[in-house]
Amino acid sequence: MNSIKKLLAYLKPHSERKQFALQFRAYRNQIGLNMQRPVAILASVAWLGFAFDTDPKLHPEMPEMLYFRLGLTVVSIIVLIASFIKPIRGQGLGWLYVLFTYVFLSTAFFTGEIADDANYVSGLQIIVLIIILAPITMRHIVIYYPLSILFFIAGILYAKPVLNTAAAIYSLQNLFISYAIGIVFGFVLDNARFDGFYKNLKLAESRDEIEQQMKQVQALKRQQDGDYFLTSLLIKPLLFNGNKSKSITTEFFLKQKKQFEFGKRSGEIGGDICITGNLRIGNSLAQHSRYTVFLNADAMGKSLQGAGGAIIAGVLMNSIMAQSARNDRVIQTTPEEWLTRLFDDFNRIFLSFDGSMLLSAVAGLISEETKEMWYFNVEHPQPVLLRNSTSKFLEESQHLYKFGALEHQPFEVTKIQLLVDDIIITASDGRDDLAVYDNLGKRHINEDETVFLDAVKKAEGNLNEIYNQLKTHGEITDDLSMIKIKIIELALKAKTNIDTQKLNQLISLKQYNNALTLIVNHIDEVESNLKLKKIYAVVLFKLKDYQRSYSVLSSLLEVEPNNSSLLYRIALASIKIGNIDKAKSYIEAALQLNPKNERYQNLLTYIHQNLQ
Repeated sequence: MNSIKKLLAYLKPHSERKQFALQFRAYRNQIGLNMQRPVAILASVAWLGFAFDTDPKLHPEMPEMLYFRLGLTVVSIIVLIASFIKPIRGQGLGWLYVLFTYVFLSTAFFTGEIADDANYVSGLQIIVLIIILAPITMRHIVIYYPLSILFFIAGILYAKPVLNTAAAIYSLQNLFISYAIGIVFGFVLDNARFDGFYKNLKLAESRDEIEQQMKQVQALKRQQDGDYFLTSLLIKPLLFNGNKSKSITTEFFLKQKKQFEFGKRSGEIGGDICITGNLRIGNSLAQHSRYTVFLNADAMGKSLQGAGGAIIAGVLMNSIMAQSARNDRVIQTTPEEWLTRLFDDFNRIFLSFDGSMLLSAVAGLISEETKEMWYFNVEHPQPVLLRNSTSKFLEESQHLYKFGALEHQPFEVTKIQLLVDDIIITASDGRDDLAVYDNLGKRHINEDETVFLDAVKKAEGNLNEIYNQLKTHGEITDDLSMIKIKIIELALKAKTNIDTQKLNQLISLKQYNNALTLIVNHIDEVESNLKLKKIYAVVLFKLKDYQRSYSVLSSLLEVEPNNSSLLYRIALASIKIGNIDKAKSYIEAALQLNPKNERYQNLLTYIHQNLQ
């Protein structure tokens, strides 16, 4: 009885399918749009060999098969041409349905005419199984299969092939089996497609939805062998090195212990995750500082359990970063307060799992101006500072237990001063969990934390070389993730070979196209020289390439956030590209820096009177 209930539960349609029917259709249409041209090209030539060679030799009594074959080429060419004409190419699946319908039903009919030929029946079997690979639903399979059977029977009734031979009976049995396999795997693939679509759609929602998503992943594990692969697809976009700072660089290294293969694809899953990004903290757009944010975390558990914790941590951190940095937002807080809220949010989420999901982590902020670093360590291996070819562990003000372990614990942010050329290496406990063997061949787990210190020193902070150094000492037995953070000296005045006199002359003569050509020919030099880069932005604006001008001005503001002239120019560019809200915020920031400037006042007045 329980088995029947489980089977009925498995066959029950996905509860969200009706709610997200339109979005799922759009998702399948996008896949269909990508398939139109390659499928049409393949189908246009697929039957030509049969039409002009195989069919005349094997079945000369059926010359009409030539028209069936050539019909596919004609239909395919029509689909191919339509795919290049936007008004008639459709949303994606429409033309593919035309192509699939012709292939399936015509194959079924002329195969029915020669149903006593096992070779041709096997061709229909292939079509029966291939059709389920298209981005169609079970409803379409239920329509296609009975129609093809009717056409097959019609072909039999029309041509009356001899079907009482052992070979014919055998091939018809195989055809029946192919339909059965198609129905079963069509159902499985349909469910799998929707599950994958649904998980990506709901990934950014609340913790309860994430927990439900994890249950769906676990349920999917019981239903198909590709669970590890699907889970890795969820984790991958969360491993985001979003830091864009010019003076603080970040690199990731991630080697998860669980390796797997899915079809011809290989991958890995585990509980480690690395994320970086940037925040603006201050009182306003005119008075703020940029910070580089980093998180290196390790979720408790192996394989799927660890991956579940990593997904939760990744979604939560990326969500917090997105809210904090949205639309170049300036957060009115301090680094200590921001990290305290981050700690509270993470601990609250993981406490809700009642001890079944714990997370160790080190997270911090680094000021791009002062190079001060604020961070906390939640039962994660100590970060390492590499300075002047010497490596040492960073001191920590207090011991914190893993997220999800205690509801209340004393919390304090640690602050240190970094210098130019300093390198910070954070790493998960896989760096220490090395299997070593004594003289008797007995296996032990390394307990010497200085092994990692030595590896960092010998590798000079190179993450791949650190990994190689650790492998020479012992076998790595756990997930290993590392973040490298390097403080660099930003060269604001790079040498250039560009003829600046000629450039200025071209601009004075309003020969902006020639000026742009000169700039593009020396683009690497221009990108490293602030003065020339500003000229580049002006030239683009004069040529009405407002989007590119806006992009160049945005990168200049990252270096000179308090330059009122840049703020004025990017406000103008924002108006031109239709982003009025940003234009208003930029010109208001310029006025905070230079409140008596009439141009700035006039532009703000113009925005209020004419654009809002």
